[in-house]
Amino acid sequence: MGRPMKVAYVINSSDFFVSHFLVLAESVILSGAKVCVICGDDNSRDKIEACGINFIKIDLSRSGVNPLKEIVFIFNLFKVLRSIKADLVHSFTIKPVIYVGSLMRLFPFLRPSTLIASITGLGSASLSKSIKGNLAWFFLKKAYRFALSLKSLKVVFENDDDRSLFCLQNIVAPKCSFLVNGAGVDTSLFSPLNQVDKPSLIGGPLIVVLVARLLRDKGVAEYIEAGKALKKMGSNVRLLLVGSVDSNNISSMSKEEIDYAHQQGYVKYLGHSNNVSSIYQQAHVACLPSYREGLPKSLIEAASCGLAIVTSDVPGCRQMVFDGKNGLLFPARDSGSIVSTLVKLESDRALLNQMGKASREIALALFSHEVIVRAFFELYGLNNKEST
Repeated sequence: MGRPMKVAYVINSSDFFVSHFLVLAESVILSGAKVCVICGDDNSRDKIEACGINFIKIDLSRSGVNPLKEIVFIFNLFKVLRSIKADLVHSFTIKPVIYVGSLMRLFPFLRPSTLIASITGLGSASLSKSIKGNLAWFFLKKAYRFALSLKSLKVVFENDDDRSLFCLQNIVAPKCSFLVNGAGVDTSLFSPLNQVDKPSLIGGPLIVVLVARLLRDKGVAEYIEAGKALKKMGSNVRLLLVGSVDSNNISSMSKEEIDYAHQQGYVKYLGHSNNVSSIYQQAHVACLPSYREGLPKSLIEAASCGLAIVTSDVPGCRQMVFDGKNGLLFPARDSGSIVSTLVKLESDRALLNQMGKASREIALALFSHEVIVRAFFELYGLNNKEST
């Protein structure tokens, strides 16, 4: 027998890798391959190494633009890729995708037999209306075009809008682009409560939850405004907010803004949670008023818990509502539309119940870990009969 296949994942956040792609890596190990994670931080190093994965840290700031630090990272990444000689390299998120792709283009001897880049979202720069933001997005597209130009590279998108954008702007060749429905969900953990334990839809308040990093780009400000309007109306709708302030992101809300909204009763802020499934199980609707997404894991998890989905009609989000069967769409950046959408569902509990059931069926069919692992294994060229 030959040596085991070597697979290397390159990513900036170890927490993100654990929450989104650890199951994929574990499945790769089960197939007989050896796995290495090259990461910009070591926050979740112990969890990753406990799975039998080799962990290599190379300092990388998610939002930093210090040229010297970026050059040091690229040089260290070059040395690691040269030393481990992986058969398959899979990069995630903006900087790793651009840096890995650029190194592979410049140094052919680094190239593995299989090279994959996942576009998990376009970032805040793509949404900015400022001159600085537009300039950043202009240069980012140039960098993507250079890094993703190898004909042997497979570029994975989480929604058709992002895929079409990259293809139409000649950033990626259509034949090199592929679609995978996000990172998957544990449908046994994220499952609906039985009707005895779930808050009643009859007479009780409609419980809505937004789970996200507390960014303006996620529509958190509009969600709070909707909560303010609903309270003023005296409606039977209660808004929950779950997540953390992200000081590394230019789009972040401030802790003071969130605390004020909680104190005023516009939303009930629950902070960060490591048990999101239990929160979803006590809610009826998942709301995400985001301006753009890759494919929101929070809504996939909510759908798996049998919640109706209420979200913006934008790339990434609209893909989570299927012909109105499991939810409703509203225009982005419009708190009034959030209000009217939630009031409509509050007044039609039968429709709400049907949507929740449809969400669960869709999650099982399209978003389970088994489905997503199978899709990635096909791209990897692996037999996934032993995968989870």
